[in-house]
Order: sequence, then C-alpha cells, then structure tokens
Amino acid sequence: MNGKIMTFGDIVIDKCTVKKGEGISTFTGQQRLTFAGEAAALGACDVTVVSYILNFQRFDITV
Repeated sequence: MNGKIMTFGDIVIDKCTVKKGEGISTFTGQQRLTFAGEAAALGACDVTVVSYILNFQRFDITV
C-alpha cells in the first residue's frame, strides 16, 4: 500500500476437496479476506486458491 509491502498473515482454506489423478493431486478453495489495521481501507475481497502437486516432486499454488 503506497509502495509499502505489507504482510497480512495466513490464508486458511478449510474443507476443500483434494482430487487425485494419475501422478497429480489438485485442490481449489475460497475464502473472504477482510483487511484490518493499516490495510483496513482496502476493505474485503474474495480469495481463490488453486494448487497442484505433480508426481510428488513439483508443487504450485496460485492465489
């Protein structure tokens, strides 16, 4: 915010289903994120997390 990098903490995605395929596992989850403190002016937004683990060697997460 205003050129300052701010840390807000952890995003917890509860109750998401892990789908297993041949050599890959994926999950998707959503959460409503409400900013507080210095970032309160940002309000709230929906956050979607999409992730996969490929052959237990590569992990990718997109928020």
